[in-house]
Formats: sequence, C-alpha cells, structure tokens
Amino acid sequence: MIRKDTFWDLTAHFTATLLIAALFLIYSKDPKVILYCFLGGVLVDLDHLIDYFLYFGFNFNLKYFFEGRFLLSRRIYLFLHGWELVLVLVLLSFLNKSLGLWTFTVSLGVHIFIDNIQRDNKLFYLFSYRLYHKFNAEKLCPNLSERLDSFV
Repeated sequence: MIRKDTFWDLTAHFTATLLIAALFLIYSKDPKVILYCFLGGVLVDLDHLIDYFLYFGFNFNLKYFFEGRFLLSRRIYLFLHGWELVLVLVLLSFLNKSLGLWTFTVSLGVHIFIDNIQRDNKLFYLFSYRLYHKFNAEKLCPNLSERLDSFV
C-alpha cells in the first residue's frame, strides 16, 4: 500500500523528530516541546493533503494518497515546505525567544533538509522557485513522468 520511498521518508522524519524532541526535552524539561517537534517534523507533511484535495476533491482514498496519485494534477504546491518559511520562523524565533517556536522551527528545518537531500532538483524546496514555475510538477521534478506513467 505505501511506497518504499515514502516509508523510508516517513521513517527518516520520525527518527529525526524523536532525536530533536529528546534534545529539546533534555534542555528544557518541558514536555510541550515534544508536541512542537512533531508538528514541525512530521505533521507538516499534512500539507500534501492540500495537493490531494485540490486534485481529487474531498473523495479521500488512503491508497491513492500514499501512492502520490494527486501528482496526476501535474501541480505541486506544498505550502508548508519552503526554506523561506523556515527563514521567517528563524527571524520570529529570535525576536520572540519562544522555546516552542524554536522547537517547531528546528524540526521543520530538519524536515525540509531531509526532503531536500532526496531531490535531484535542489531548488525544489524554495517556495518562490515553485511559484516561479507555476507549480508545474514536470518542470520541478523532471523524472516525474516515469512515476505518473505507472498510474495509468
């Protein structure tokens, strides 16, 4: 049901998030940092649901979701996956000095880093780059057509 690359991606995010949560918990002794870590490190992937619903509407199919069939739209938005968002959050964290915001920001940054190293196109996780290319999946991910052909 779940693609092998998706399984390993989720495993990497979960493992990194556990490590970050442990470090922030040791530092702060505040169990709330665990929640902030999971929001930024794992649950941020829920923005894939936006891409899914924009293509399929509200007819949710877990198998289609994990297979990435929403990529048949030939658009990739991923509104929460952007280095620009991380930069803004770092600046806000410096100004705010909130441990929760720092924890979320570090987890999100590590999440995007893990995603970024798996991509051939290293600019993919710049939201501005995706916007410039009008979220056109074939321009953003040149190897995507092979994956899409497997759905037909």
